[in-house]
Amino acid sequence: ADGYRHRPSLSIAPGADGKVLLKCHAGCPVGRICDALDLRQADLFDDDGRPRPGGERPKPNGKPKPGGEKPKDGAGCGEGPTDGRVFKTAREALAELSRRFGRPPNAKWLYRDAKGEPVGLVCRWNTPDGSKEIRPLSLHAAGWRLAALPKPRPIFRLPEVLAADPTTPVVVTEGEKCCDAAARCGLLATTSSGGAAAAKLSDWLPVKGRPVVVLPDADEPGERYAEDVAVLCHAAGAASIRILRLADHAPGLPEGGDIADVLEDPAWCGLPVPEGATPKDVGVWILATAEKIEPEPAEADERPTWKPYPTESLPKAFRAFVEATSQAFGCDESYVALPLLAAAGAAVGLTRKLEAKAGWRVPPILWAVIVGESGSLKTPAIKAALRWTERRQARLLAEYAEDRTRFEAELSRYERDIAAWKRDKDGGDPPLKPEPPTARRILVADTTVEALGPILRDNPRGVLLARDELSGWLASFDRYANTTGGDSAFWLSAYGGLSHTVDRKTSGAFYIPAAAVCVTGGIQPSVLRRVLADGNYFENGLASRLLMAFPPRRRKRWTESGVPQWAADDVERVFDKLFALQHDIALDGEPVPHVMRLSPEAKERY
Repeated sequence: ADGYRHRPSLSIAPGADGKVLLKCHAGCPVGRICDALDLRQADLFDDDGRPRPGGERPKPNGKPKPGGEKPKDGAGCGEGPTDGRVFKTAREALAELSRRFGRPPNAKWLYRDAKGEPVGLVCRWNTPDGSKEIRPLSLHAAGWRLAALPKPRPIFRLPEVLAADPTTPVVVTEGEKCCDAAARCGLLATTSSGGAAAAKLSDWLPVKGRPVVVLPDADEPGERYAEDVAVLCHAAGAASIRILRLADHAPGLPEGGDIADVLEDPAWCGLPVPEGATPKDVGVWILATAEKIEPEPAEADERPTWKPYPTESLPKAFRAFVEATSQAFGCDESYVALPLLAAAGAAVGLTRKLEAKAGWRVPPILWAVIVGESGSLKTPAIKAALRWTERRQARLLAEYAEDRTRFEAELSRYERDIAAWKRDKDGGDPPLKPEPPTARRILVADTTVEALGPILRDNPRGVLLARDELSGWLASFDRYANTTGGDSAFWLSAYGGLSHTVDRKTSGAFYIPAAAVCVTGGIQPSVLRRVLADGNYFENGLASRLLMAFPPRRRKRWTESGVPQWAADDVERVFDKLFALQHDIALDGEPVPHVMRLSPEAKERY
């Protein structure tokens, strides 16, 4: 995850059953981890693609060797890496983990149930590169296992929370180390096990009737964790919910910093606490500064309601594909329909404009955003909708590579001919220098104006910007500008297909006659809310240009359904026709959009 760039959080280890064990503590899906490592998910398994029995470990010669008592049927199964072995005591299980790492853990945290009985242990190993390895142990019906706690998991320091006065604020941190740091500040602290993405796996009912203060890490996973905890504590009946973002008050806090970093810094990372303050003073400041975030209950008629995507309004080929893909993936139809429409708009590009009335012409440019929590199948849906755009872009780049090879050969001949011409005393016309080929682009991922400007200048049709996570697009605005507003102005022009001038300090200004960019991708709701508010995008009108869908989350269910080939073929034929559309040519030879007008029936519907 981007927020962990300087504090790695990806654990990779060999499993005892022939698998590779991956765990991103920031919550990245396994598919995205495999993409980043240039792996297929099948590569995580042994050669025959089947995990070996959980109670056996392979010897170097390939023969299995008993690995402890196998769990009985019905024993609790925690999530996370496990080889299926069961140990009589936590000490034995910890000894096995220590043997694997070659040393005892640098830190360990004990989880207890409401009666104070040990039920889990989270262990941390620090690595030479500054990262960490986290391994859980948990008590199950048959004994201790090298696995995460069964769901629902108890929160950390549960007995202390239950024993405290109900009016004492419960401070929720991200991770056990931060929980210890908060306790040093005199706070009643807790957290959930399993990392930033696993808050929903814990039982938050112990905070019922109690005030809650959320103290997240200063990065995007921390923000997501705070959002999840706030929702879960609200649902559990917390008396109030407040949040304190340390980065807003501590200018010296590092990226991804937390309360533990504050206590390790003699200057408290710049927190506005009195000189000579102690950790207890920091705790008092935290409780006094945290801001209430619990929303006021909305009136019944003001609550937003979800309406299913109107697939009946789509062209026949699109409708069949959207419905089949949605059923096959188990995702909402809007997750497929919106990126498909954005891709279709980019395929048409500025070859067409619609004249709604005299003097008002609009291009088919859509900024389609699918909103959902991590794991809600946004990425597979986007990939399915963009397959035809990606294929065509691959062909165009292959053609460009061939054109470039020919150009290099022609350039070599030109340099030879021009040298001969200069030596020739008879004169004559010089040879013509070959023009370098232009890469035809219809799909981009780079969001900077510096990179997009030349592409749009050379591709008057426009392009499609597609990203799995659109937070990077919104966060890139004005990244390199001395003053804010420059990038926002460019994107507002790109939404309308308008002209734009890009000023460069090094190479000067260049003019884009028509900048047209369709946009599609996914984003998490908490990130979307924060980015739009922080960037003043409501005020400048950018937010109102986003066509968004935020469907209710579906429970994941396995289905044998697939997308029929005929449905994909029908959509491919539609895209072939859209990409075949061409500009009109003006009297000066420049390409201009062909103007289309609404029929009387269409205008009446509009």
